[in-house]
Amino acid sequence: MMATADCTLGFHATGGGGNPASGDMMASYPSDSAGAAVAAGSTNPRYWTAKFSTGNMSNTAYAICVPN
Repeated sequence: MMATADCTLGFHATGGGGNPASGDMMASYPSDSAGAAVAAGSTNPRYWTAKFSTGNMSNTAYAICVPN
């Protein structure tokens, strides 16, 4: 299970994380809108994805967003 946070147009993620409703957070990384990790060295990723050990609709991802 994963959740992806969107910084919205004109902003990019400089960091982020996740909050598991149950289980554990397994990974957290800058991504595209589908949750795929962006290539190393990519600039201005708009999304941040968190992966969790269990599927729960209450799992959340968050991003720290700044203007481009």
